[in-house]
Amino acid sequence: MCNDGQKLRLVLSLIEAPTDVIIVCMNPHGTRAVQKLLESLNANQVKMVVKALYRGAATLAVDPNGHHVIQYCLINFNSDVNKPLLTEIANKCYKIATDRSGCCVLQACVEHARGELRTRIIAEIMTNAIHLAEDPFGNYVLQHMVGLEIPELTELLVRQLKGSFAALSCNKYASNVVEKCLNESGEEISTRIIIELLRSPNASMLLVDPYANFVIQSALKVSKGLAHDYLCGLISKNTSSMRTNLYGKKILEKFEKKRVNFA
Repeated sequence: MCNDGQKLRLVLSLIEAPTDVIIVCMNPHGTRAVQKLLESLNANQVKMVVKALYRGAATLAVDPNGHHVIQYCLINFNSDVNKPLLTEIANKCYKIATDRSGCCVLQACVEHARGELRTRIIAEIMTNAIHLAEDPFGNYVLQHMVGLEIPELTELLVRQLKGSFAALSCNKYASNVVEKCLNESGEEISTRIIIELLRSPNASMLLVDPYANFVIQSALKVSKGLAHDYLCGLISKNTSSMRTNLYGKKILEKFEKKRVNFA
């Protein structure tokens, strides 16, 4: 409802008191008010407000209300405008990625940011990929990355997780990342993951694990050629022990169903 003069005065007041802006954005009503303001500003005014927000970007990113303002900026403004915000996020990437609200902000960074700062944020994510995979919130950042279906990003992630897929499959959170890679990365990458799982010293234990059994079910669904044959061989060898295990039974149900369909 403000006219241009009132908007400018409001923007200037935000810049002069950046700490107050952060406090406002951490309030649900203030969050919506700042978003509505950003919707109505011209390009120069938006830049001014973003500069006022940047010092608190990392704090807002992990705030249940404030993260909505940061995400609004990331989704609606280009990377040049968001450079101050992205710099702060990159500086505290791991802390933000492992937070309930922050993981949503990191997903928006990967999807919408461009240029050098996006590359830096992705590099930070990759450096901490194993820890993020095992984190209750960080795993969503990695799953989102795979879901974007950008082959080079998925390839980077799979390379970073190489050698750990069996252990990750047995983790409550990381198993979801492994499943996502199997289901959405294409045959070449899924085959590499399956072969690594089959070559694991404890491959048979994956068949009866509370979390890894879901990974094996996904592997059974997407596997082809030799990888599929080897996986079926592993299951066939361990059928008797799987029949007496709750999780093994789930794999056997899928295994038998697939065999019937191909018979």
